[in-house]
Amino acid sequence: MIAKKMLETIPKSIRMIRRLSSHSLEGNLALQQLRLLILVRDGFGQTSIAETLGVSLAAVSRAIESL
Repeated sequence: MIAKKMLETIPKSIRMIRRLSSHSLEGNLALQQLRLLILVRDGFGQTSIAETLGVSLAAVSRAIESL
């Protein structure tokens, strides 16, 4: 019962958060780029960022370069 409610609610909540985030961001900054900037601001290194986001170090390097 609870699991079913969670599966119904969580995806809707995530969509709403993404929609609200994209409307409040200036320019063409994606949600993933915002997360990256927050992690950098909080002092995370590239390895920690890669682990947190579940991507490779190369992907983090490319993402930082693109900012």
